[in-house]
Amino acid sequence: GSVEINGYTPLATASISDTTITFTKVDSSTFDIDLPSAYGSAYGSFYSTQNQSGVADQIQIITHNVTDFASGVSIVSGSQITFAEAGIYTLISTMQYQETGGGTATITGWLRKNGVDVADSATDLKLKGNGDRDLYAINYFVSASAGDYVEFCWSSNDVDTEILYTVPRTSPTRPAVPSVITTVNRVG
Repeated sequence: GSVEINGYTPLATASISDTTITFTKVDSSTFDIDLPSAYGSAYGSFYSTQNQSGVADQIQIITHNVTDFASGVSIVSGSQITFAEAGIYTLISTMQYQETGGGTATITGWLRKNGVDVADSATDLKLKGNGDRDLYAINYFVSASAGDYVEFCWSSNDVDTEILYTVPRTSPTRPAVPSVITTVNRVG
């Protein structure tokens, strides 16, 4: 629109899109100002209400079966966190691991981008004994092109390891614990 201040006629009008402000001057010429990438931001919040287990010494791909809310980021094929637009994204994820057998389990988690393991992205976690639980929390920054995707991977040296979903409980009443919670935000 246009604005008139103290009887003066504006020198330009402006229109705004998700990432650009376009100014049209009185001579009908235009110029654009690109907005920071945080304007029209992309984000997602995803989680899983399923136990996730696998075979010892094999690669497991973590899945999300619930999209809490999202814009410009989506889950494809249950595991692929997919970016609609290019940018720098931060991914924060927590998984609730449990050892269900009597042994000690070493769990390794890491990130894949477009089906390729990301160098130096792995972290180890050790669980000791039946019923031992621990929260595995990670934070990555990823540079992505439009259409790129990432996946979280894990492996354990023990077949008795799982990512545990816990149902709502009583005494006191409290909500369920998702097996995986992941948030994604475009930051640049």
